[in-house]
Amino acid sequence: SVAEVAKAAGVEWGRMSAADKTLWEQKAADDKKRYEQEMTQYRARQK
Repeated sequence: SVAEVAKAAGVEWGRMSAADKTLWEQKAADDKKRYEQEMTQYRARQK
């Protein structure tokens, strides 16, 4: 179930080193920036 997967992910996150967490946090920030740029372009085409 989704809850089981989320719990397992939380356990794995807790086991990660600070350096590993920083790597994943940076990837998430980069992906968020890409998403925001794509949404801006998408919204501009909808007008």
